[in-house]
Amino acid sequence: QPGAGDVVRAAQRASAAVNRLRLFLLPVLILLAGFAVTFTLWHHERQASQRELLSQFDHAMGDTVGRVEQRMATYEELLRGAQGLFIASGSIDLNRFRDYINAVNSDPNFAGVASLGVVEWVRGADYAQHVDAMHKLGMPNYAIKPAGVRDNYGPVILRERSEEHTSELQ
Repeated sequence: QPGAGDVVRAAQRASAAVNRLRLFLLPVLILLAGFAVTFTLWHHERQASQRELLSQFDHAMGDTVGRVEQRMATYEELLRGAQGLFIASGSIDLNRFRDYINAVNSDPNFAGVASLGVVEWVRGADYAQHVDAMHKLGMPNYAIKPAGVRDNYGPVILRERSEEHTSELQ
């Protein structure tokens, strides 16, 4: 039978084992807790950074879309002005069209417009008559391009270039 000394020694060994376990587990638990807190903070900051980046992107995208829409509205205004010119005059006059383009070129809202052209719908049966009429208007080298026989044509009959883009379009 075990004696009282054996019980005390067993208790001391158990106490020593618990102390060793405590000495090992406590630092490991503190280390794991530190890793958990660090990971949680890193994950939170990463998500906050991604949200901020997405917010900046959305703002920049909205700004870009707004600028494109504004530019398209400006071009539409330019085309409506040309349409109004032709409706008001009742005909397509090269000199009036040139005056309109020169007036538009001085407006900073229309900066960046390279050229403005007028397309006339021509039926295939009216091809020769149309070319003759353009020659009589003072355009001896006028021809519908690309050449070829079609049911309908859509030739550019007038094109005025912006002064700042003239060399780029030649």
